[in-house]
Parts: sequence; structure tokens; C-alpha cells
Amino acid sequence: MNFDEAINTHIAWKKKLRDFILNRVGAYDVNVVCQDNLCEFGKWLYVEGGRKYASFPKFNELISVHAKFHKLAADILIKAQEGKKEEALKMLEEKSDYSQCSSKCIMLIEKIKLKSKMVA
Repeated sequence: MNFDEAINTHIAWKKKLRDFILNRVGAYDVNVVCQDNLCEFGKWLYVEGGRKYASFPKFNELISVHAKFHKLAADILIKAQEGKKEEALKMLEEKSDYSQCSSKCIMLIEKIKLKSKMVA
């Protein structure tokens, strides 16, 4: 797994969610989105990433924040599927739990990426 790809994928989620809320672009299964081990990064995180980086200080925090990210994304999708566009859009705002969690997830990926270069 490429750390930069993981970061870009997480950044792209905000646009995907906004596009779904506003225009129903994409098809998402909330029961899949809410699970942190089904996306490519999550699969990597629990297998190869765990083997390589589980001893890194921020690794367990990343697992926890990544799981929260998926729960929050699923919550936004639920609101959108219920037709509550304004509520769903509000959940994407800059100071929202989702945005803060997304930023933290990206920051932790960057920290682990940096640490992996230091020990390589």
C-alpha cells in the first residue's frame, strides 16, 4: 500500500460524499462503508500494515481513527439516503466530527509514513 494513495483516497471521500448528497452520484452500501476493514487501506492496515508497523507508536491510534472515519462516513450516507441533505452537508463542514476525523486520519498516515522512512 502506498501511503500517498491512502491519503488521497481519504481526501477524495469528502467529494464522493458531497456528490452523493447533492446528486446521488455513486452507489454506497452503508453496511459496507461503516466497516473499516473492507476498503483497500483497511485491508492493508489489518494485514500487511499490521505486520510492518504495529510497533509504531501511532499505529493503534490510526486503526481507531480510521474506524471512526468509516462510521462517520456511513452516518452521512444514512442522512443523505433519508433525504436529509442539509443535515448531511452540515456533517461534512470544516469543523464537523467527520472533517476533524478525516484530517486526523491523514495526519496519522503521514506520521507513520515518515516513521517508516526513518527505520528503512
